[in-house]
Amino acid sequence: MRILISDPVEQTCADILGAQGFQVDLRPNLPADELRRIIDVYDALIIRSGTRVTAEIIAAAKRMKVIGRAGAGVDNVDVDAATRQGIVVMNTPGGNTIAATEHTLSLLLSLCRNVPQANESIKQGKWERSKYIGTELSEKTIGIIGLGKIDREVALRCQAFGSSTAPEEGLWMKEPPVNHQLVQHPRVIATPHLGASTEEAQEKVARQIALQVVDFLKERGVSGAVNAEALQTALKSEVKPYVLLAEKLGSLVAQVMNGQLKKVVVTCSGASLFPSVELLTAAVLKGIFTHVMSEPVNLVNALVIAEEVGLLVEQQKESERDSYTNLITLRYETNKEARRFSGTVFGNIHPRLVRIDDFLLFYSNIDRPGMLAGVGAILAAEEINIAGLSLGRDQPGRKALTVINVDSPIPPDVLRKLGEIDGVFEVRAVRL
Repeated sequence: MRILISDPVEQTCADILGAQGFQVDLRPNLPADELRRIIDVYDALIIRSGTRVTAEIIAAAKRMKVIGRAGAGVDNVDVDAATRQGIVVMNTPGGNTIAATEHTLSLLLSLCRNVPQANESIKQGKWERSKYIGTELSEKTIGIIGLGKIDREVALRCQAFGSSTAPEEGLWMKEPPVNHQLVQHPRVIATPHLGASTEEAQEKVARQIALQVVDFLKERGVSGAVNAEALQTALKSEVKPYVLLAEKLGSLVAQVMNGQLKKVVVTCSGASLFPSVELLTAAVLKGIFTHVMSEPVNLVNALVIAEEVGLLVEQQKESERDSYTNLITLRYETNKEARRFSGTVFGNIHPRLVRIDDFLLFYSNIDRPGMLAGVGAILAAEEINIAGLSLGRDQPGRKALTVINVDSPIPPDVLRKLGEIDGVFEVRAVRL
């Protein structure tokens, strides 16, 4: 796989990726047109704040699986466009926390003690001690905006000064700022966006994003994803078999449904599946859309595509059903039919289809040739479709049991006709 690094990132990042067998191209500061021209050969893109990953660039990234931001913000990535194309966008929000925290404290202390103003004054040959009398942080209540990671770290460190809380440093909505009126105010201390600009922070986020991308591409795990939270559980050993089951149920529906798909209802039975309902619904949709669409569909964009095409999707949870601890039931409706399929996982590794539709026909019969043909002929004459069947017997030539899944209710007069077949008895219809 090929990975492009299009912004200046510490060499650690490329070294980690290369050691894992990936082909890494370092091409910082690419013009947008050039990036769009070459992006289709890459499986992953690693950026900082310089590269703007627009919808046009994402549309050209046909092989792209993941975009990794070495840092916290992803405002330079069109996350919606990436999600629509099934591309995971991830960042490293904790990598620069300490650097930003210490930068905040440096500004706070500089503001209290007039450090920038006093520094400029002494460089002009002045000695104005009385002009720059400051204030102490001790026993002060400092206003705080937000309660994020950086805020909490700042507040923790301010306790050492005897302060109760601490503020988070603000960022310009547009960088660099176009209105300098606030910057010029004598009571304002401002810097460029330097919160994460330490050698340690740059090294930390470079290493972190490299490891995250490696884990994702090697299907070992997902962390730091901003548009695919469900994926973070998809690779867990206890969840993965049910993801496969859900995808296979969707694939089955796509191949057997008759008419235009209007509605899909995914019901997860069993408390252990409850946290993964959205993920399993996405897997069902992936199974369906893979058979009916030419564009790539995965767990990231399946729900988005469903919304775009106007497919009504419902997610439901219910307690354990029947003898199955965990059960996934897929019900769908088209303009011509409505059907239901249920499946579970045996032995934690074997997905199994355990129920088809809601209508069952039970009957006993003598085990001899032609019995099933006779029953099938009557059902066919009444336009009752057979969806599936199971056969069992004591021994050859003796009593047998047949269970048939059908797509519609069986009227009493049809049951009577079936019971009149020579060798057929104990005919019962069941609606689940």
